[in-house]
Amino acid sequence: GRPVLLIHAANTDARMWEETAAALSPRYRIIRYDMRGMGRSEIGTERYTAHGDIEGVLDALDIGACTLVGVSAGGYCALEFTLAQPRRVASLVLVSAGLFASETPESDEHRRASVELASAVASGDLEAMAEAYARMWLDGPGQPNRRVPAETRSRFLAMAKAAFARRAEYRFPELMTPEPGTRLREIACPTLVIDGELDYRESHLFAELFAREIPGASRITLAGSAHLPPLDQPEAFDRILREFLGEREGTL
Repeated sequence: GRPVLLIHAANTDARMWEETAAALSPRYRIIRYDMRGMGRSEIGTERYTAHGDIEGVLDALDIGACTLVGVSAGGYCALEFTLAQPRRVASLVLVSAGLFASETPESDEHRRASVELASAVASGDLEAMAEAYARMWLDGPGQPNRRVPAETRSRFLAMAKAAFARRAEYRFPELMTPEPGTRLREIACPTLVIDGELDYRESHLFAELFAREIPGASRITLAGSAHLPPLDQPEAFDRILREFLGEREGTL
C-alpha cells in the first residue's frame, strides 16, 4: 500500500504506535522509526536536523512521497520536512503539534507541570521523572492517572524512563530557519490537524493556528483525549486517520 511515516513524540519511541500500526498495516505500508537518542537509535556525534533524519529514513527505504503523521514534537519534525521537501509529502497529519520558536503565553497548568517535571529531573530519580512526564502529557492537566488503561500507561512509563536514562547524551537537533511558523502558508499538501479535548490550552492555540494558516487544512478536536491521542484514544484516532487517508485516495 501507500507509505505512511509515523513520527513519535519526544521522550517516547516507535512503540507508541503499536495500535495505529496494527490498524493501518492491512492497507498501507507503515514506517516508524526511533528519533536520535530515543528507543533503539543512537545519538551520533555529528550535527543533525530532524528533517534531514526523515529524509535519510525515506531514502534508505527507497520511498519517494508519503503521508507524514507526527505527534507533538514529531509533528514539528513533520512540519520541517514538509517545508524542506514538499514534493515528498503526499499529505500531512499534525497531532498535538507545536512550534519551538513560539511566543504563545504559557498557561498556569502547563507552568506547574513543567516545574514538577524539572524537580523530578533534578532529583535524578528515573521513576519520578517518568511519572511526572506521564502526568503532564499522557494523563493531561487535572486528569487522574487511571484515565488511560494500565497497559498503555505502563508502556508510556517504560518509554519515558528509557529516554530520561539517556538524557545526558542527548543533543537537540538544529532547528530550521526561518522557523516553520512563519512559512505555514507554503504548505500545499492536504493537511489534517488533530488536538485533544483534555490537552493544555497551548496545544489548542497551536491547532487553531495551523488550521487557519495552512491552506485548506481541516481540524478535529478529539473528545476524551489529552496530548497523545494515538495512546489514550487509539480506536477513535485510528478511525479519523483511516478516513483522512481514504479521502486522499479518492482524490488521486
